[in-house]
Amino acid sequence: MSDIVKTNVGRAKRLNRIKGLDTSSPAIVQIAVGSGGRDDNGDVQAPTSDMTGLYNEVYRGDATIEAIDDYSCKLIIALDSGTETDLVGVDINELGTIDGDGTFITLETFALFDSETGFPENSQVNIKTQITVE
Repeated sequence: MSDIVKTNVGRAKRLNRIKGLDTSSPAIVQIAVGSGGRDDNGDVQAPTSDMTGLYNEVYRGDATIEAIDDYSCKLIIALDSGTETDLVGVDINELGTIDGDGTFITLETFALFDSETGFPENSQVNIKTQITVE
């Protein structure tokens, strides 16, 4: 199960860009990952749009953005390679995309890894999310 929301601040920036009030909205440049996306019972906590960060951020790194195709408004955003070793054994269960101003644009919580063993040592595992750009 995964829950993803656009933050209120991120929505306001997008709305101002659409209205022509802000033509310099920065691109998404970073991904933050955290370990606070589960409650005491191990269930995924849904993020809320009024949040301005993760429940418990443990790592932030530069992001790579890939367009799915020329006609889609969906982007795949990946944490740049070479950072996974810092996360081995951590129960990564939340993620946020961050623009060039440091504003969280989207927040996501999920139960991807086993809470006991956390992020695997296999360096082939990548942290990615997909968002819809409107």
